[in-house]
Amino acid sequence: MDSVSKASLTAAHRNEGPFEELSGTFTGTLICDDTNCMRELAMAGDWGYHYDFDDYDGRGQPQLVDTYRLRYANPALPLLAVPERTPQTVQDEIVGASNVLFVSPSAAGNRLRRAAEELMNAQRVNKSRVDRKTGKRVPATLHARIEMFGLKQPDIAHTLLAVKWIGNEASHSQEMTVADVVLCARVLNAALIALYDRSDAELKHLVKLINRRKGLGRR
Repeated sequence: MDSVSKASLTAAHRNEGPFEELSGTFTGTLICDDTNCMRELAMAGDWGYHYDFDDYDGRGQPQLVDTYRLRYANPALPLLAVPERTPQTVQDEIVGASNVLFVSPSAAGNRLRRAAEELMNAQRVNKSRVDRKTGKRVPATLHARIEMFGLKQPDIAHTLLAVKWIGNEASHSQEMTVADVVLCARVLNAALIALYDRSDAELKHLVKLINRRKGLGRR
């Protein structure tokens, strides 16, 4: 949704802490103000009305402020807009991450790691490697597969390793935040753009063609 034209919120709250402070939940509906869209989004989360000790009124007293923490959105808010040529299996994992982003950021981070694995599948990177000690083929880790991919695409592989490291934290019960997942998505998107967004290459080709023709070549 580009913007919000209407929001209807309700709060079921309870006393907690100082008398003036309250906390509870909120639910609401957002509607896109684009007349060609007008899509509705249902949301729910945590609500609080509490003292902000970083913000004082003119009498030296902390301000009472409302805070909202989104826990659920339907339809899910997309983490990123991927290039059209992005493999469907990779897109599916990104959508899966978007679906659980606010409910479980760690699960969302794990889905982005799986998106990197699906990307290696789409790039036909071997799923196995030769063990140096035994000489036998063994399953290749995501790290090993990215390193194989890096033999041809070192810059993109370097980017994907960052996705893997963040995804590892999610997989190993490391508590992640929404901001952590958004950062991981941005890094992953950089790799997807480098692989599948050909607009920059097409523009460079067009510039080269115009210069060679010394114009549009319509005569």
